[in-house]
Amino acid sequence: MQLTKEQRTFIVKKYFQTKSFQQVIQSFQEHFPERQSSTKMTIWRNVTRYRTEGTSLNLNKGRSGRKRTGRSEENVRIVQGALTENPPISARISGLDVTKSTFNRIITLDLKWYLYKMHVRNKLLDNDLPWLLNFAQWFLQRNVRFVDDIVVGDVAVFHLNGRVNNHNVRTDAPKNQHPNFNSDVGISREKVSVWMELCGNGHVIGPYFYNNNLNGVEYLVLINNRIVPRLRETHGNRINRTSWIQDGTPAHRTVAVREN
Repeated sequence: MQLTKEQRTFIVKKYFQTKSFQQVIQSFQEHFPERQSSTKMTIWRNVTRYRTEGTSLNLNKGRSGRKRTGRSEENVRIVQGALTENPPISARISGLDVTKSTFNRIITLDLKWYLYKMHVRNKLLDNDLPWLLNFAQWFLQRNVRFVDDIVVGDVAVFHLNGRVNNHNVRTDAPKNQHPNFNSDVGISREKVSVWMELCGNGHVIGPYFYNNNLNGVEYLVLINNRIVPRLRETHGNRINRTSWIQDGTPAHRTVAVREN
């Protein structure tokens, strides 16, 4: 920790009064008991600086180190203009003539912008609340083995040609100015669907891979030919007590699926 202005002044004055390193150290300890004792080298440096510069203060403060080149005023203006025009721009694909590290330092140190992550949330409507309350009350009335018999299945979609996963989306913006995230939801992109099932008793079923979206016909075949046989192996005679949980994806709500 650097010496304060008061401590530097005390060291110089005491040295010129006593001409003794030991007395300066002893007096410093008595006057600043909370501060680690100064060394002979520290005392000599402060005295020498006073003799040559007329002050014992740190003249290098604010001007030490390498001269800033990447974070020049021009580059700061360029980065700020690029972010204002296109906030989702990243250091990797900015197209600006600055390095990735310089780009990030300008955002953090010069512009004081922050990195925001996109979160996808389902909007709750007024008529959703009674349903949620009823479900919670119903769930609390189940027996202790009910959780073991829960089966939860879901699908994840991996796009192969451009669309980003929202877990990887980051946008820079000034503090307390949350950005608006836009996500392309076009269905024409090439993709792979991965289906997996988690069981309350600790078993995992899957994963199963499908090109593009999993439709109702494929989902029904998946249930009858793969999931049910696997559940018979993992749950045995308790398969009839399992509770199947799925979301409202169109493939899960087709007539054929609901009737079977």
